[in-house]
Amino acid sequence: MFAFVNAVPDPFYVWHGNASDYTINENNGYMFLVNVKKLDAQIFNYKIDDLRIGRLYEFSAYIANVIRKEKCLNKTNIRFEVRAINESGNIIAKKGTGDVPACYNMSWSKYGISFKTTHSSVVLLMISNVAEGNGNDVAIDDIELRVESTNDDDDTFTTG
Repeated sequence: MFAFVNAVPDPFYVWHGNASDYTINENNGYMFLVNVKKLDAQIFNYKIDDLRIGRLYEFSAYIANVIRKEKCLNKTNIRFEVRAINESGNIIAKKGTGDVPACYNMSWSKYGISFKTTHSSVVLLMISNVAEGNGNDVAIDDIELRVESTNDDDDTFTTG
């Protein structure tokens, strides 16, 4: 279950109700809210073309655990993956967030992965590292792919 929301709802009295998105100085911005239900569930899947082979890129997002700390439910844990677009879907890079802490107030942290392109087209993925159960509810904002180092113009692709 997912939604794009301006503020976190609190239908179960366990989420950080009315918490807003990460983006600073933005009124009524949206965040991606996901109630993850199973291990290896794809939270985000985005194909991107025309990357420059051999370049170093960063795929990142701001992530917050929407469960209030006192509720002691499953922790959010996400794996970032970059896969080649070919028959075998070779993994170019992967990195987990570790447990995203539950807090008394919703707290955003930037997570991501750096990778060197070996293919001009890749799939960017965020995948659940937590088995099903209560908890593992996450807010995601400012998903971005950017060139880490180059002498050329700054190349940045942002989805939200």
